[in-house]
Amino acid sequence: MKRTARRMLVLGVAATAASLLVAGWLHTFRVTSGFAVSMADLHSRHVPASLAEVLPAGASDIWYLCNARSASADVSFSLSETEFLAWAEKRGWRVRAVSEEWQIPLTTYDQDERVQLSVEDGYSFSNFEERQSGGYVIVAYDRIRRRVYLSVGSVAG
Repeated sequence: MKRTARRMLVLGVAATAASLLVAGWLHTFRVTSGFAVSMADLHSRHVPASLAEVLPAGASDIWYLCNARSASADVSFSLSETEFLAWAEKRGWRVRAVSEEWQIPLTTYDQDERVQLSVEDGYSFSNFEERQSGGYVIVAYDRIRRRVYLSVGSVAG
C-alpha cells in the first residue's frame, strides 16, 4: 500500500511539473489580441506594460495583437490629427505626408476578415529599413478614418 501511494505521489508530482513546463512554454509563445475602448480599459487587460506606455493618452477604440515570442505588436486606434502629430513629435518620429496610396506592412482585423491596410491621405514613419538591431516602428495616420496604425517590435540583429 505504501509503495502504491509513493508511486501515485511521484506520478502526481511529475504530471504537475510537466503541466507547469507546458504552460510556461505556451505562455512564451502566446499571442494576445483584443479590443479596448480606451487607454484605461487597455491598462486593465493583460497586455505588455511597454505597449501601453508607447500609446498616447487620447487613444480610443484600440485593437491590438501582441506576440510574446517576437516581442512585437500591431495596434490600431482612433486619434485626432493634432494629437497624432504631437505624439509623433514627442516620440522623435519624423513623419512625412502621404498623398498617394501607401501600403502598411501590417495586417489587422476588420469585421472578422484579415486585410492589408493602406493610407491615401495622412502621415507615415518607418525605421524598419534603417534598423541595424534592436527595435523597429512603422506608423501611419489615416486622415480620412482618423485612425493610427502602428507596428512595433524588437528584432535581434
